[in-house]
Formats: sequence, C-alpha cells, structure tokens
Amino acid sequence: MRWHAMRTKRQTRRSLLDAARRRLVILASLLAALALAVSACSSGGGGGSSGQSIFITADDGLVLRGKYYASGLTTHSIILAHAYDSSQKSWGAFKDSLVARGYAVFAIDFRGHGDSPGKKEPGIADADLTAAYRYVRRITNNQGKVFLIGASLGGTAALKVAAREETQGVIALSAPTTIRGLEAGADVPRIAEAKLFIAAQSDGRYATDAQAMFDAAREPKQIQLVSGSAHGTDLLKGSNADRVRSLIFDFLDKNK
Repeated sequence: MRWHAMRTKRQTRRSLLDAARRRLVILASLLAALALAVSACSSGGGGGSSGQSIFITADDGLVLRGKYYASGLTTHSIILAHAYDSSQKSWGAFKDSLVARGYAVFAIDFRGHGDSPGKKEPGIADADLTAAYRYVRRITNNQGKVFLIGASLGGTAALKVAAREETQGVIALSAPTTIRGLEAGADVPRIAEAKLFIAAQSDGRYATDAQAMFDAAREPKQIQLVSGSAHGTDLLKGSNADRVRSLIFDFLDKNK
C-alpha cells in the first residue's frame, strides 16, 4: 500500500510538471504573438525588408525562428517554406513583392537551418511547417486566408500540410514526391484547395514528380513546366522569373 501511494504521488507530480511545461509553451507563444502584434502596430508593418523576428514553438518544444513581413493592415497571409540546406533568406526580394501586393508574409527556418536551432531533420519538415501554420492562425485570430508556398523540400512539406490543414491554396516550386524521408505522394489527392505546381523542364525528377503529382491531384489545379533547369527559389530569378512570378500572383489573386 505504501509503495502504491508513493507511485501515485510520483505520477501525480509528473502529470503536474507536464501540465506546467505545456502552459509555459503556450504562454511563450502568446507573449511572442503579442510582441509581434505590438511591433507591427507601432511600426505600421513588419519592419520593412529586414522583417520582424518571430519565434514558433514546435510540438516537441524546439523554438523555430523566422521573419514576419507586412506593410500596413493586411487581410491574408502567406507562409514561405525553404529548400533543404537553405533558409528563409533564399526568398530574397520575392517576399517584398508579396508584401507590396498586400499580404502578410511569414518566412520560417526549418530546424537546423538558418537561425533555427537543432539538427537538420527534413523527415519532419511538415511538423515544423504545421507549427508555423498554427502560429499564424493564432496570432491572426483565424482571420483572413492562409497560402503556403514551398521550394523543393519546403514544397513537399507544404503539400503535406495542405492535405490536413485549412489553407486557401498551396504552391510547390520544384517539389519532389519524396525527399530525405518526407513523402507527399499519398497526401496530394487529399488536398481540396487550389494547387499550383511549377518546375523547370530540365530539372530531372523534380519536373517528373511535379507532373505526377499534378496528375494525381484533384481540381482545382495548375501546372507550369518552364524552360531550363532552375530549381526551387532560383525559379524566381533569371530568364523565367517574370513568368513564374506572374503565375504565382495570378494564382493568389484568383484564389484569395
């Protein structure tokens, strides 16, 4: 009986500690959201091209880093997800063009990339992106619509998240069906929202996978295979940049 009582006390103590940790994680997220909102209101936006730092707590407690960009009052949000071994900085001036069109832009660093701590774990990139999605929904009080745009690994993660979360649309740049333990082939047919697949014709399996996922996807859907071999965010530069950007802007305007 005494042993049973001691065991019960230990279990109760552990439960209380777990509950306290969960409350601290929630409190940290709320404080970060409040700081972001105050900063945005006082500056009239998201800190210009340098952006406002954001902190996103993943399900395992790791705090991911990212940037928030906006200009004045915004209605809809876009989350940018970068490629493997890259960072949110890879979006360059493209993010500014989204801000200029009236979107609030949230660019995250996957764990082990950019300013985010931890080791690289591409196989759970969708979990990191899900945490970012829920962060955005929370700080916007579920107002407005959320689009996902991902490059390569980020595109695969975006497709997986779009299959289970309520987004307005998803854009995948050079996204493979499978990459480093992350697989989206089974998720694509479940995405009800609008989808846009873009890849370069000479980008090997990335072009092939884009076509395969487009074929497996349900309407509404679009695909564009452009000339050359540019990959991921490099599609937003060079000779096809204007065309690719126009495709993205038209997609966003049509579906918002």
